[in-house]
Amino acid sequence: MNTNYTSLARRIKIYFLSFSSMLPTGCGGMSDYSENLGNGFLYESSGKEFKNIRTPIRGQKNIYGKVMEYKFNADFILAIQQPSREIYHGSIAYELRNADRVKYKYNSTNDRIESERVADSLILNDPYYKSIFANTTNYWIISHQNKTMYGPLTKEEYFRKRKELKVPDELKLEEGNE
Repeated sequence: MNTNYTSLARRIKIYFLSFSSMLPTGCGGMSDYSENLGNGFLYESSGKEFKNIRTPIRGQKNIYGKVMEYKFNADFILAIQQPSREIYHGSIAYELRNADRVKYKYNSTNDRIESERVADSLILNDPYYKSIFANTTNYWIISHQNKTMYGPLTKEEYFRKRKELKVPDELKLEEGNE
């Protein structure tokens, strides 16, 4: 199969997944499963790889695929993530087009290509995204009390932050071997 065709087919699949995850759930949206995690945070699962935690806080970034496990209570959300460059790439490009309707006015092929170029640059150069892809597994703690997201964390950093924030012992991630 032609390499360009394969790449194009993969990107179309990512766009579809990205778009379907952006649709509202509960009222006929395309998400296979969603769960309210409190204070506007939402877990979404659509397909094998597209498992995200969305934040309602402006300026705070979402945790994109693949969230392997999460637990939550009224005070905290805990999550384990295996980051996917493809999912982040498609999601960032989509968010860019959605956020800047002046620059990406028509959502044309050129708009998509440009937003992909910017997404590539962010993933390769932005310290936040570099930290996401520095490890194959990331840990996250979201505090409902102070509306802060801690992560991406290594397993060791996660356990230290968990202790510092006084996350209750009853709230545990099974995959985290707590």
